[in-house]
Amino acid sequence: MPQPKSGADLRQKVRFERRREGAPDDHGVAQFEWQSLNVERSASLTPTRGGESVQGDRIAGNASWDLWVRNDSETRGLNTGDRVVNARQTDQTFAIVFGPADMDGSGAWLFLQLRSGAADD
Repeated sequence: MPQPKSGADLRQKVRFERRREGAPDDHGVAQFEWQSLNVERSASLTPTRGGESVQGDRIAGNASWDLWVRNDSETRGLNTGDRVVNARQTDQTFAIVFGPADMDGSGAWLFLQLRSGAADD
């Protein structure tokens, strides 16, 4: 997980979304939908490792990713129930599995560990 050295290392754009309860369906069951937190940031997004799992009798691929963003009040408010969306490729979504964490104690950067292929579970 190489930490960015400067803003020039933040080459990707990401946005953050939170799952909220929406209108109930025809049977009265609450539906949940992803809603934007109106937080879009430049980020360093790098894949770390991949794997496969069996879901519904099918093999599903997933990969772990490291995400570094600048530390601010909005990024500090993220949690593992939120998801990250690649702002330039919006069909690429990631579940937050760890973080945000100030890994070096400098207060400048926040680290999040993500998993692709799992954000809509």
